[in-house]
Amino acid sequence: MKFSFYIILLLCTLSISPIHLTVSDNDWTPDYWPTDGWQISTPEEQGMINNRIQDLDNYIESSDWTNNLKSLLVIRNGYIVYEKYRFEFTQTFPSNIYSCTKVITSSLMGICLEEGYINSLEDPILDYLPDLNIQNMDPMKERINFRHLLTMTSGLEWIDETDYYSMMDSGNPAEYVLSKPMDSEPGQEWNYNTGCSHVLSTIINTVFENGTANLAKNSLFDPLGIANYLWTGDRFGVPNGGTLLNLIPRDMAKIGYLYLNNGSWDGMQLISKEWVENSTRSHIELDFARNFGVGYGYKWWIYDWKDSFSARGSLNQNILVLPAENLVVVTSGAGYFPFEDLVDDYILSGTSSSLVPWIIGGSSVAIIAATAITSSILKKKNK
Repeated sequence: MKFSFYIILLLCTLSISPIHLTVSDNDWTPDYWPTDGWQISTPEEQGMINNRIQDLDNYIESSDWTNNLKSLLVIRNGYIVYEKYRFEFTQTFPSNIYSCTKVITSSLMGICLEEGYINSLEDPILDYLPDLNIQNMDPMKERINFRHLLTMTSGLEWIDETDYYSMMDSGNPAEYVLSKPMDSEPGQEWNYNTGCSHVLSTIINTVFENGTANLAKNSLFDPLGIANYLWTGDRFGVPNGGTLLNLIPRDMAKIGYLYLNNGSWDGMQLISKEWVENSTRSHIELDFARNFGVGYGYKWWIYDWKDSFSARGSLNQNILVLPAENLVVVTSGAGYFPFEDLVDDYILSGTSSSLVPWIIGGSSVAIIAATAITSSILKKKNK
């Protein structure tokens, strides 16, 4: 430990600057595009520590929550470095990604904006739904715009997600949502509301002549090579904007990888870079959510971890994107498991950048002293 102390003191007193082993989005180009399937690599080949990945596997198998984890994928630099399926889940088994569906609806909104199907995110949404018979009208409701729906700040009453079932049982789901009374001025308060995502899907279905399902297929799923999916609709056939999209985990990862690459895919700009940037930055702080995030974007949850962002669904469906590490982490679940701990304690600690190399006096020195310094010192916490 005395040796460790002097190594640390030396590093602190010299003029040093970090070099990150990960590449930035400015100078990194994928080796290939996984349209026809992901390629597999070893953790070591992608700058990860194999022992940590093995520890991750052991931790999963020995935990009392293990039956709640159905699948886990870790993708670095575009290669699968860890893939686990349990019980009935397989590579080709599509399952409900629940509220991860919302980022698909958000993506389609970005496409509609880019292609001129809607004029502006500041447009009042009621202008796009003139045929609905909306109750409880007031001036606040007339001020709800697309940005409010995207950021869960519509101001509409939504007591809890049991309202979702009432919405789907109603004669007109979008009309049900927009007929709810107003709780606050649009843009002022965040309130999780799956109904607002379905209103977005309804508007997309209205402005795009071939409907939401065809826009998703032609502009997103087909270019990404996503064919094994099912997106359940409402009584009018409108895909549910907030849930009920069934995907295989490898295709969930393609969504994350698309956003990791700023909306670009194999020479095509499927979603504008501007939309990706705006979608994955915090538009409203979530103080109650400090344990897993700090803000909310356009249906993406925004984290403290290295400016990362995630799609989240019930029962622990997750698409986590960590741009600084070129990582995409995907889970499918059936209940609670400590997703954040899996990422923080095993996956992130297993990246080579957690062994931070330094420049000292102009020469690169790998931290050989890592073997002498306790793991608690070396481990880089990102929360």
